[in-house]
Amino acid sequence: MTGWKVAVVEPYTMQRRGLVQLLTELPGADVVFQGAQVAQLFRWVRSAPQSMRPDAAVLSVSESAGVEAALTSIASLQGVVPRIVIMADARSASLVGRLERAGVAAVISKTDSVDRVWRVFHSLTQPSFVPPGAGGDR
Repeated sequence: MTGWKVAVVEPYTMQRRGLVQLLTELPGADVVFQGAQVAQLFRWVRSAPQSMRPDAAVLSVSESAGVEAALTSIASLQGVVPRIVIMADARSASLVGRLERAGVAAVISKTDSVDRVWRVFHSLTQPSFVPPGAGGDR
């Protein structure tokens, strides 16, 4: 993984700091933005130089906070951030299906192991990566 720029959106400061720390440990990963709201990321991306724009954004989603709000956020970022990764409270099959149909590249759970999170991000950096819904098998 070389030169991989990541944005992190997580409303809870401690969880955001932990995720940023984990991502900065990935070889070649560079966290270029961290914030509490998707609107902050959207404003930042629009004003950031092209060379600083993220290759992926990690968005925190809580089913209790409303999946519809997450789907709206995903739709607003499509075309702005090439790959969207959702960090959810849990990976229920119905939630993952809805998120993948909305165009997210991957769903990770807040309970996943560090190794699984690294594998997900490594797979996103591969030239052969095909996002869900784009055709082909992964």
